[in-house]
Amino acid sequence: MINKTIGRVRLPGRLYSLALSVILTGILAAGTPVLRKTSARLQNKAPAATAAREEAYRANNVGVALLEQFKYREGAEAFRRALRIDPGLALARINLAIALFNLPDTPGAESEAQSAAAAAPDAPQPFYILGLIAKSQNRSDEAVAAFRRVLKIDPEDVGANVNLGQLYAQQRNYKEAVAAFRVALAAEPYNGTALYNLGTALLRAGQREEGQRVIARFQELRQLGSATTLGQNYMEQGRYAEAVASTGAEPELVDHSTPPVRFVDATAEVFPKTVGSRRGAAMRGNAARGRGRRSAGEWRFDANAIAKDFAASFGGGVMLFDFDGDGDLDLLDLAPTSTRLYRNDGGKFVDVTAGAGDLGAAFDGVNMGAVAGDYDNDGRTDLFILRYGRSVLLHNDGGGHFSDRTREAGIPNYPFLSLSAAFVDVDHDGDLDIFIAGFADLSKAKFTPLLGHEGPLGTGDGGGAGGTQAESAARNMLLRNNGNGTFTDVTEAARVAGTGGPATASRISICPQSRVTRRSH
Repeated sequence: MINKTIGRVRLPGRLYSLALSVILTGILAAGTPVLRKTSARLQNKAPAATAAREEAYRANNVGVALLEQFKYREGAEAFRRALRIDPGLALARINLAIALFNLPDTPGAESEAQSAAAAAPDAPQPFYILGLIAKSQNRSDEAVAAFRRVLKIDPEDVGANVNLGQLYAQQRNYKEAVAAFRVALAAEPYNGTALYNLGTALLRAGQREEGQRVIARFQELRQLGSATTLGQNYMEQGRYAEAVASTGAEPELVDHSTPPVRFVDATAEVFPKTVGSRRGAAMRGNAARGRGRRSAGEWRFDANAIAKDFAASFGGGVMLFDFDGDGDLDLLDLAPTSTRLYRNDGGKFVDVTAGAGDLGAAFDGVNMGAVAGDYDNDGRTDLFILRYGRSVLLHNDGGGHFSDRTREAGIPNYPFLSLSAAFVDVDHDGDLDIFIAGFADLSKAKFTPLLGHEGPLGTGDGGGAGGTQAESAARNMLLRNNGNGTFTDVTEAARVAGTGGPATASRISICPQSRVTRRSH
């Protein structure tokens, strides 16, 4: 990383850590392929990755983090600890040289850099540090040789080209200096150090007109505060003067064998014993609801009950979400005609429905599914339970209690059968909107008894021999979050209603692909 001309940029703690992680991962994954190749070559001689090897890499990464905090002595000790665990870890040897250079312990840094260069001859970092050391001690020829070695590995490196150009300029070799600075600027056009030195070299070489233009460009960038510079402090010295972290994806750390994973039924251990019986009773009750009854020799059917029975064949399910914010996943259990909430207590689920307020209230409809998300941005995860009948928006009040806010939020009735819904920020305003995907319009469905009028309704093939035949798909619904706890139906304005048509056009599931916020699940 190279700092702006306004000085070293310091980030707040959490942002700093995040930036560090991204920067270091990027350096290793994209910026130093040679170092990764060298590491793999060296470590292929060793057995498969072991706990000791992993511990050495962890110690190395601790050292990298300490250097980011400018704790060079502590960082150096972390790298030494990594080397005590695994003396062949070239990554830690390179980073130790960088730490000692910034301590400063120049003799120690030079010794470690030479050892690192011998262990990892294809890595640019050891030669870059050797070049910086030689340059600081006015050993120009050695510095030139070191930076040339870096450029053999990475010809476009900005730091090596700038340092090499400065050395050539000191030797009054302006032709070579100008060439080096031009390469640096081609790679990083906003580098103020390269611009200033190029302009100066051009002026001294007698190319006054171009030199003045380059100096003017440098002054413009400096005034705008958008120029980057090479400096004397850590994170300012150039790309290859920065410590490199392990990503954990190094070949010697990856175990390619199939892990001994197996799944076992833990239901009896983690759930109350009544769970299975409750769900079974709910399913049996639903199955009998729409079957009709015989009176005076004829079968009578309730069309609404039959529609609910049909919906129930698609409904129910479970969802994991953290309703109490304790960091572990709780469970929402959706039987077709009942809803229960289980809190995760150390890997065992406890039924807390009784204290969950409106979540466990009786309802006239069929549970089809649910989505979780913080729709009012209060930091607690709310629920939208999709039902055939009337869906419900449940506000998380805290303490495991949920309140029905469906009417207050202006959620309109959705009269169709839907199998899928989503919390998603469709307009990128920071609030979660609701999308309901239409499946079938059961008001246009035909329900035919398997035995005509002489027997009960069964589950047929929908072709007229008995069963259910859906004639039309249902429209979608998009509800925009107004940011004040209410929603507005914008389906038509957004042109997402769908055109209906045959049942084959029904939406079975949806997957939001826009910018989903961190509050959606």
